[in-house]
Amino acid sequence: MSAGAAVAEDAVEPVQLERGGVPTAPWPHIPEGERDVAELISAIVRRGRGDEAPSVAHEERLGDDVERAIARAIESPVACGVPLAVAADLSRDAAYRRLIRRNAVILASHLYPLSLLVYGAELENITCLSHDHWLISTVGRKLSLIGGSPFSRDDDVIEFFRRVIRMRGVTGDQSITDATPIAETNIGSVIRICVAKRPAVSGRASVRVAIRVPARHKVRHLDDYVAQMIMPSGVAVFIRACVLGRANIMIAGGTGSGKTTLLRVLCGSVPEADHIVVVEDGAELHLDQDRGDGVAWHALSSALSSIPSIRAESEAQQLTMFDLVRHALRFQPDRLVLGESRGEEMAAVCKALMTGHDGSMTTIHAEDAELALDQAVQYVMENPRFGGDDRLARRIVEHALHLVVHIANQDGRRRVTGVLAVERGGNHKWVYRQTESGGLERRTHLLGNLSRLDARVRPHLDSVEVPPP
Repeated sequence: MSAGAAVAEDAVEPVQLERGGVPTAPWPHIPEGERDVAELISAIVRRGRGDEAPSVAHEERLGDDVERAIARAIESPVACGVPLAVAADLSRDAAYRRLIRRNAVILASHLYPLSLLVYGAELENITCLSHDHWLISTVGRKLSLIGGSPFSRDDDVIEFFRRVIRMRGVTGDQSITDATPIAETNIGSVIRICVAKRPAVSGRASVRVAIRVPARHKVRHLDDYVAQMIMPSGVAVFIRACVLGRANIMIAGGTGSGKTTLLRVLCGSVPEADHIVVVEDGAELHLDQDRGDGVAWHALSSALSSIPSIRAESEAQQLTMFDLVRHALRFQPDRLVLGESRGEEMAAVCKALMTGHDGSMTTIHAEDAELALDQAVQYVMENPRFGGDDRLARRIVEHALHLVVHIANQDGRRRVTGVLAVERGGNHKWVYRQTESGGLERRTHLLGNLSRLDARVRPHLDSVEVPPP
């Protein structure tokens, strides 16, 4: 698959050359032959908004609004200004309708022209290095957009994002000035933005922007991980049994390895009657939203989120992750999910997991499952109550967690590289571990050898053996 095809079917033109080893292509555009009809549909959407100010709600319901506009154009083409032949094509040609829908979503978005990337391609990260150099990436593949930029100078980029972060319903910073030159904002569940300008930015360009685009849910179940060869079927069976058996699970991995996606899928495997309370530093999981097949990831969920980069007059006014974990327990969770552990809140999480909230989950940045435990211990020691006491912190972590699942991005493909059972006293056991050839091998054969997991997972497996990969 070419780099261009990896990013989108036809949203980005074929790769032309390389810059610094990264394939390049011009900014995507909507061809004239496809644009006219999409403009008519997007105009119907805009008219339906009336005098409403631009809002996050518009973006989150954009796909549905476009679908309704297309249905209206088919039913009343003359009133909508749509040629009869076009209405007929929209009605009977599914591929044409999908194309017009995608283009109309792009044009009706308040994020246009950024929407060409957000909605026109399957991306995870968009980085603005300057007005005429953008880097887009997904699952280990990168592409530089050189030429054809809709922005003529860096100041245009800054003004565009100033307008975006002022939309009604955003959470986070809503201004970017010389005094406050960095802004971090969530546009609902659509994108997460961090914008920086001079004097916080140095070098040739005067602006930098980092945009995180949530996954488009190519994986909804653990079976999808098996089909995409991210993990073997036996590993999926074992992890699912751990979820059903209410084991406390930590998902570890590097940047862009898919930790959050796996966490979301595991939450989708939790029994429907369990109330999940999510704590995040900026909302990403969105468990109450459609996973892509008309069903929510987990309908019975509550989410608490820190406000990205919100500025307070003093440290005491900041709403920290540690505070959120403490408050989350007031919502009577059956399971607690922490979006990512990266500080002293790990101590609060461990305490919560030790007081009746089995089946909870979190993620952590680490390059190996064993290193993930060491990192968790370091985070616990950041809490003043532990005073740098390594021994006590390690006991807390080992008591709180039952399983570590490590996922990595290797050669442009995501793979589960290890599953580690956490035992007290440091006697951890590899359940599965990656071999030199890249596959997973079973290191522990009998459930009875997993003293803390045995009773939890045995009712959910067909054998006393750990499933072979």
